[in-house]
Amino acid sequence: MVLLSFSVKEAELLAGTKIRTTRLYTPEKWKQWEYTVAPHNPRQLDIWWKSRTKDGYKLFMRDGADLYRLKFRDINGRAWPCKEYPHITGHFLPMSHDEAQQWAREEGFENDLKGLALFFETHYDLTERLI
Repeated sequence: MVLLSFSVKEAELLAGTKIRTTRLYTPEKWKQWEYTVAPHNPRQLDIWWKSRTKDGYKLFMRDGADLYRLKFRDINGRAWPCKEYPHITGHFLPMSHDEAQQWAREEGFENDLKGLALFFETHYDLTERLI
C-alpha cells in the first residue's frame, strides 16, 4: 500500500478529472511510487481525503500511471515546469505549452495553468527543487 492524502479538490478526485498529483521529491517516496507503476506494480495507491484528521476517509484505490520528476525554472521571468524525460536522466527540459496545459488539466486545474503555477508558488519554494 502506498498512501496519498488530499485536502483540496475532492470533487475533482471523485469525478476523475484530477488524475495526477505532484509531490515534493525524496528518494524514499520515489521508490515507493515506482512500485505502483507498471511493470513493477505489486502495490496500488490508496487515495485518502484528509488522512491525518479524525474526519479522514479512504476515497478509492488505483494503480499508478506514469511517473516523472519536475523542476521549476525561471524562464522569461516566470516559474515554468521542466520535466525529466526517461531517456535523459538528470536533464530537465522545459515542458511545451501543450504539455504544461495537459499537466494542469490532470492536476484538476482545467484551463488554468496560471492557477496551478500560483498554487505551487504559494505552497513550495520552487527554485530548483525536485517535485
